[in-house]
Amino acid sequence: MAQYGNMEIAIPGLLDSYYPFFKSTRCAKQDIQYGKPVMGYLDDVTNGYNYALDTSKIVWDADFVTSNLIDIVVNGVTITQVPFNTDHDTTMDDVVTQVTAKSITDSVLGVVTFKAALDATDANNRTLYIRTTGLDSTVTEAVTAGATQATGTITTQSDQVLIGGAVFLQREVAASTGAKYYVNDDITVIEQGRIWMYANSATGDGIAYIDNAGADKGNFANAAGDTVNTVFRSLKITNADTTDDLALVEFFGIKKINAVLAWV
Repeated sequence: MAQYGNMEIAIPGLLDSYYPFFKSTRCAKQDIQYGKPVMGYLDDVTNGYNYALDTSKIVWDADFVTSNLIDIVVNGVTITQVPFNTDHDTTMDDVVTQVTAKSITDSVLGVVTFKAALDATDANNRTLYIRTTGLDSTVTEAVTAGATQATGTITTQSDQVLIGGAVFLQREVAASTGAKYYVNDDITVIEQGRIWMYANSATGDGIAYIDNAGADKGNFANAAGDTVNTVFRSLKITNADTTDDLALVEFFGIKKINAVLAWV
């Protein structure tokens, strides 16, 4: 990618100078490439993260019963086994307690303490959310012993807020490896306005989703994905060395991706 020296028609994070914009600054908790979305959290208004499927949702198909044993593994960390306690609701509360007692140490983010939440809209109280802040979440579960064993269905989603796009910044050293914000850098973020972003597909004007699956997760696409306050303002283009696809994306302000949960 020729971010430096050889100015192409567009480079990641380049602003459309003919459109007014508003900026905010966040501290990078991870390396974030120019032209990538900058994500945050409702409970953290100072830091910026990469897009992540940081939340696993477990929906059990039946209540827990006497003698059940509930085992959960989060990102390779084994949660203390939870035995059935009094009734289903009490046992669910115990699961939350054990999940939030554990953490994982990431090489970049440091200690990430797990968060948990019960779904207040589930009348059966069989839905559990587990968040690994800033990291993709991988969860397994098993219910054993007892007369019957509930089966859990697990899906993943993001609990993040889209803050905006990471704006291109000319660095002192002209090298493609420097085309990003490093951990602890102040990130210049465009919240409203137009900016060239990494894209999987673009058909001119139309909704720009954040791709939430596969190798291109975190890029913008005009197929289904996470809905945020963004639209495409150009066709997709490929840069000079054919390594990246870019499109002009317009941001209309900060957007929470999924419903607000009462995290513990």
